[in-house]
Amino acid sequence: MILSLPLFRYTLTAVRRDRIIQLMLVMLVLGAAVSLFLGGAATMEQEPYTLAMAGTVLRLVVVAGLVVFISFFLRRAFDSREIDYLLATPLTRHGLLFSFSTAFAAVAAGLALAVTIVIAAMAREITPGLVIWGASTLVEFMITAMMALFFSAVLQSATISALCAFGFYTLSRLMGMMIGIVEAKGAFPGPIGDLMGGLVAFISVAVPRFDLLAQSAWIVYGHAEGFALWLLPAQAIVFCGLFFFCAAYDLKRNQF
Repeated sequence: MILSLPLFRYTLTAVRRDRIIQLMLVMLVLGAAVSLFLGGAATMEQEPYTLAMAGTVLRLVVVAGLVVFISFFLRRAFDSREIDYLLATPLTRHGLLFSFSTAFAAVAAGLALAVTIVIAAMAREITPGLVIWGASTLVEFMITAMMALFFSAVLQSATISALCAFGFYTLSRLMGMMIGIVEAKGAFPGPIGDLMGGLVAFISVAVPRFDLLAQSAWIVYGHAEGFALWLLPAQAIVFCGLFFFCAAYDLKRNQF
C-alpha cells in the first residue's frame, strides 16, 4: 500500500506538536480583526473592501504558514536521518512522499475550511461565489503545499526552499498581470515584444495560474460568472502530480 497510515498520523502529530493549527487559527482571527478595522476606515463600500482585504490577508497568512512549516519539517527530517530510518523499512520512496503529501493536503483542507468559515462569518451569508472561492482556495493551498514539498526535497536549506516557494507563489499570482502587460498594444514593440510574449506564454503554462483562483470579486458579489469550474480539478491534478513526481525523482536520484 502506497499510503502509510502510521506516517500519515506521525505527520499530523508533528503539526499538532509544533502548534501550527493553533497558530494559524489565531492568525486568522487577528487577520479578520485587522481587515475589519481597516475596512471601517473606508469612506465608501466598507463591507466589500473589508471582505476583499480579509480574503487576501487570510490566504497569505495560511500560505506563509504552510510553506514555512513544510520546509523546516522536511529539512529537519532529512538532517536528523528520520528519512533514512523510514526508508530502511518496507516503505518505498513514493510511499514516503505520498504519505507526507496526503498529510499536508489534509492540513491544507482544514485551513481552507477555516478561512472559508471566517469569511462566511464576516459576510454573514453563504453564497455560490463564496463556495467556489473556498474550493479554489483549497486548490491553491494544496498546490502550494506540494510546491513547498518539492523545493524542500530538492534544496538543502530550509530557508532557501521556503524563499523559492514564496517566489514561485508570487510569480503564479502575478501571471495574469504579466500576460496583460505583454498583450497590451505598444507595451513592448518589435522583436523585444515578440520575445517577451513568447517567454511569458511559456512561463504561464509551466506555473499554476493562481491569478484565476480565489478572486475577491466572488466573495464580494456572491457569484463567479465566467469562471470555468473544470480549472479547479485540472490545476490540482496537473501541478500536484508534477511537483510530486519531480520530488520523487530528486529523492531517488540525489538524496539516496
